[in-house]
Parts: sequence; C-alpha cells; structure tokens
Amino acid sequence: MHFGYRSTFHDSISTEVYLHNFDGDLYGENVTVTVHKKIRDIIQFSTAKTLKAQIKKDIEYLE
Repeated sequence: MHFGYRSTFHDSISTEVYLHNFDGDLYGENVTVTVHKKIRDIIQFSTAKTLKAQIKKDIEYLE
C-alpha cells in the first residue's frame, strides 16, 4: 500500500494498494485494507521501468 505523493510521476497525493493474485476492477467499490508491516520507505525512481522492477522485488520479498 502506498499513501502519499507519487514522486516518480510528479503526481498528486494518492492511495494505492497492490492486491496479490487479484484480477478484477474495484474502482468505485469500498474496500477494507489491513496493513501488516512496512516493506520499505518511499523511493523516487528515475523511470517507470525501475519502479516496476522494485515492485517485482517487493512482491518476491512478500512471497
């Protein structure tokens, strides 16, 4: 889960949650999220590609 400024994309504040093994659309739906632990600090990546690579590492860490 990420809550805050999307520094890699110089974007506004957002809340984003990764749902492992979920393939669906929840836009407009109410969801409840439980945070179990922090994985890492917020990092500004130079490209979307490096961000995707880090997200892959984060998922591998959690598995």
